[in-house]
Amino acid sequence: MHEHILVVDDEPGIRESFRMMLQDKYDVYTAKGGRECLELVREDKKLSLIILDLRMPDIDGRDVLKEIKKIAPSLPVVILTAIGTHQTVIETLKLGAADFIAKPVDVQRVREIIGRILTESKEATEEEKYPERISSVERILNDSFSETIEVLTEIIAIKGSYFKRHSKWTAMYAVAIAERLGFSKEQIEVILHTSLLHNIGKVGISDSILHKNDKLTPAEWKEMKKHPLIAERILKHFKLMRIEQTMIRHHCERYDGKGYPRGLKGEEIPIYARILAVANAFAAMTSDRLYKKTLPQEEAVRELKRGRGSQFDPKIVDVFIEMLQD
Repeated sequence: MHEHILVVDDEPGIRESFRMMLQDKYDVYTAKGGRECLELVREDKKLSLIILDLRMPDIDGRDVLKEIKKIAPSLPVVILTAIGTHQTVIETLKLGAADFIAKPVDVQRVREIIGRILTESKEATEEEKYPERISSVERILNDSFSETIEVLTEIIAIKGSYFKRHSKWTAMYAVAIAERLGFSKEQIEVILHTSLLHNIGKVGISDSILHKNDKLTPAEWKEMKKHPLIAERILKHFKLMRIEQTMIRHHCERYDGKGYPRGLKGEEIPIYARILAVANAFAAMTSDRLYKKTLPQEEAVRELKRGRGSQFDPKIVDVFIEMLQD
């Protein structure tokens, strides 16, 4: 059964281009303005995703996005606009956009973005069985999110006190970056909680791998790469927002596309995960581990600069270093 995609743009040529681009794989609806878009959303057309232009004659795209999120909070919305500034990206993501497509449109990028978001929206069907201790973690989850975070951070500490300390430092740095970028109070709270839990998947990784003081073998590294997906499985019992889902799943991706689990590249990686990647790396470099001593802050900063544009988003690195200097 095809997913249903709604393309909202006041230009007929744009709407038709998207229809031709996507109709081989998706059922494509179109709307010429914000009012028509909201009518279709309210009619519950079982939409899977909306591609929404920001500049429309009847209602501003930002206002349409706000209304969509009131009507159908979990419905992914990808912003389409010619005004692709960094500030525009931040603003629309704050309002709940799933991603951003700049005009002129790159067909391959559009297909990749839509495929990724629709895949992420579906419930995980991973059949691989992880160690039994994960099931015991799942059983302790309760209705109190704050209390559960406390419990889960203690479970992380079972793997070593380093992991608990590391999670707290990572959360502090991620929150500081988000504040520097102007994120809202609500979004910063989500970033805080998610950063505290980003290592929970390591409860499913063998201690012999986590604490090994030598280079991992290919088989061990393959096992280590599972921890973001293990974390996602543990936390699926919560009704996580998209920010939380993408931070957990993609915080080990690299800006050059050589990370995991999906090998996303550049701005294909959600900005929240790019923030967590920088915070996570700096916290790891400046904390003592069994197999590696802490680096002085100056040396850790040099490492971030070396990874600028390859491992990390250069803009996030610049913001973080500027913040440290202040």
